[in-house]
Amino acid sequence: MKITRTSPLTGQTNTLDLPVNRRSLRRWLNGEPIQCCFPDLDAAQREFIKNGFMPGEYDIFVGPEDD
Repeated sequence: MKITRTSPLTGQTNTLDLPVNRRSLRRWLNGEPIQCCFPDLDAAQREFIKNGFMPGEYDIFVGPEDD
């Protein structure tokens, strides 16, 4: 399913074709945890659905993690 979001970092609108379905999307919109609704997506793909960050953009926004 094609998901379109606008990045809060760049303001650019992007579309990703992700392996999700309407039922899972509806479950997430109704409050279920995103990890439960989209277990096959990686963290960057879930972040895109939640906030519009493109893969890799979120890391730039928040900076590197401390080890």
